[in-house]
Amino acid sequence: MNDTIHLPEIFAGLPCGGQPLIVERGEFTFRFVCFSGTIDFHQHPCAKALLVIAGAMRVEFADGSATLTLKQGDLHVIPAHCQHRPAAHGTCQLLLIEPTATRMPL
Repeated sequence: MNDTIHLPEIFAGLPCGGQPLIVERGEFTFRFVCFSGTIDFHQHPCAKALLVIAGAMRVEFADGSATLTLKQGDLHVIPAHCQHRPAAHGTCQLLLIEPTATRMPL
């Protein structure tokens, strides 16, 4: 069984601004996202590892504690129940990783 995920192939077929592509492998869910602009403040019921594949983005936290700038190759964990607002000036490709048992429905 080949569970290899080839990132360039995934992102080549992923339209920017469209629905994320969700792939489950073992105990993990991988959410492939391409976006630009600002996404409203929101939170997740579980922590999510966020890996910037291409481009750059800002993550602003609602409590005012920080604003992060993440660029290609940066990995950051967004804590569970943490209000945050992602924004990208250009196109940003992300990989979100979470335990499958906590995956939110679309």
